[in-house]
Amino acid sequence: MFIGVGDITGDGKADPVSRNAAGDLLRNSGNGAGSFGSTAKVGTGWQGYKGIY
Repeated sequence: MFIGVGDITGDGKADPVSRNAAGDLLRNSGNGAGSFGSTAKVGTGWQGYKGIY
């Protein structure tokens, strides 16, 4: 599950957020060219949610 939330890192590029099956909330750094750089875990305990809006 992915959701576009904007520029979380402050680098001027959109950073989508995702949740994996273990319930970890992940930030995927956008590279500004339609792809992603590094992924960072930004939270846990999200396995009880079916959707992030």
